[in-house]
Amino acid sequence: MGYAIMRLAPRSMQGAQAMLAHALRETVPANAIEGAPRPEPLAGVATSAQGMAKVRAAVQACKEAKRWQKSIKPVLDVLVTFSRDDLARLTKEQQDDYFARSLAFATERFGGPENVLTAVVHRDEATPHMQLLVLARYDDVRLSASKFMGGKGQLHQLQNDFWKACGKPFGMQRGEPRTGAKNLPVRQLYGALAAGAEPPELLEVPEVSLKDRLVAPERIAQRQRAIEQNNQTIEQLRAQAARGRGLHPELLAREAERYRAAVRRADLAEQQAQEAAKRASEALKAAEQGERYLADLDRRLEARQRDLAKVDADIDRLREMRDRERGLDR
Repeated sequence: MGYAIMRLAPRSMQGAQAMLAHALRETVPANAIEGAPRPEPLAGVATSAQGMAKVRAAVQACKEAKRWQKSIKPVLDVLVTFSRDDLARLTKEQQDDYFARSLAFATERFGGPENVLTAVVHRDEATPHMQLLVLARYDDVRLSASKFMGGKGQLHQLQNDFWKACGKPFGMQRGEPRTGAKNLPVRQLYGALAAGAEPPELLEVPEVSLKDRLVAPERIAQRQRAIEQNNQTIEQLRAQAARGRGLHPELLAREAERYRAAVRRADLAEQQAQEAAKRASEALKAAEQGERYLADLDRRLEARQRDLAKVDADIDRLREMRDRERGLDR
């Protein structure tokens, strides 16, 4: 039996935009299986633009609350899958149930459904998996994917709880906790996966003390065999990595160019939005200035009308005085 797998990664604003486009398949992966089923959305937004609007609104609220820092990564990327050993064993219904349980688990742990940006099941790559992107919001306005992930102890407990709630009911194993195993270099791991192989584990090389050298030749031989086998494994991985790097270079280049074009379009749209907002602000200021000018003209006109009324009254008095003087002369 295989393992229940949940991988967590914090994402910046730019990383969140790229992962939303990837999760919603607005960009097609270079290794996508031709004719595979379409993505199966389980929750969240329909487009990356809608998702980024929610992220930007949350970031703005965080800034207004004076809780924002440039180092904050506001989105948590959650990948849920299982080992290839389970692909043939689990039915489609069991896989769907596993992903639904995982979504419910993550939703409860990471702030509720209002924090879920998108949750999509993909079956167009080697192993079915669910891509879940979560707005890492807590205390109403604060943001931090690192806060959601916690330290080593919290991550260890999170993986335990995930396995018990989601993996164990389907007979999956929990990964070996705290083995102290070292990660393979990324290039070697990519080469192994691209070649369709599960990355092997290197054997532990036993230490040999001076006493062992004198009285335990078998232990020395065991150490030498482990070293030779590890060297052989490393050479195989290097060869697989070389083959992996040569897989479909044109597809990889096109995928990279599509991503760069998407980033450029997003930057241009944001710049245009800022310019439009600036023009609207300037137009509003001009309109307000015009209203103030008209109000000032109205005040001046009223003052002139009052002055004219006084002049008319003075003229009337002078006429009355003149008429009285003429009457006396007669």
